[in-house]
Amino acid sequence: MSRRRSADGEVAGHTVTNLTLIDPSVTQSLTASFSVYKPVRHEIRRPCLGRPLQSGLDSIPQPRRSFLLKLTYIF
Repeated sequence: MSRRRSADGEVAGHTVTNLTLIDPSVTQSLTASFSVYKPVRHEIRRPCLGRPLQSGLDSIPQPRRSFLLKLTYIF
């Protein structure tokens, strides 16, 4: 995402990277995957189009790193 205009200036551009590891053969009927969303440690902000409720916010911080473990059982 390139830099964008906000209410009081600009918000820096950023790149989002996600990583997923899949093991399709835990057992014959079970598949496992592990995902890391935003593994690179940097702050991502979205611009405000206006100032919500006079809070003085120019941009809104977005969630940081998160993890997901998924098990799928087929019967």
